Amino acid sequence: MSLPDNIMQFLAQCNTCDFGMKKAVEYNTLQEVWDDCCRADWMLQMLAATLDPADNAARCAFLVCATQCVRAVVKDDYEGNMIANLVELWACGKEECLGASKTNTQSVREELKELAGDVDRHRIPAAYALTTLVLEDAEHWPKAAAICSCLPKNADDVEKTIMQEACSYIVRNHYPAAPELPKT
Repeated sequence: MSLPDNIMQFLAQCNTCDFGMKKAVEYNTLQEVWDDCCRADWMLQMLAATLDPADNAARCAFLVCATQCVRAVVKDDYEGNMIANLVELWACGKEECLGASKTNTQSVREELKELAGDVDRHRIPAAYALTTLVLEDAEHWPKAAAICSCLPKNADDVEKTIMQEACSYIVRNHYPAAPELPKT
């Protein structure tokens, strides 16, 4: 048996790579694919694609997960960690720790825009992508989410593979169950 057509179509919509699509037919359920996946970029993209933009609690929980992936990727990078800290405090409803009113997150968004403007997108793409998850509309979330677990282009393939696996572990800790397919 293999995955039903609606799941295969959804995987294709989530930009699953050719290898992933070929491998997916070996599974019976999306949960089996999820449990065996070592590509956090794809997992984050799938989660973002299934987020309801009106569900602020789900979005905030997702941001905490994405922030932990970014922290794993940026390691000791000061700017990357500043962005991760700001997004996590905002996502957890701790704007007051940032000197902002709980009812007005505009100052947090402005500070995040300023930080994003100062970040070299090519040096730390994961941190830059994290800002997109806060500042942009839902249509931009899946692509940005996928970048939250990506190392810069100059990282070697072994390091990229190790980081993807580490981040997939982070994602599965937050989301042990595969996301539900969007209702059609």
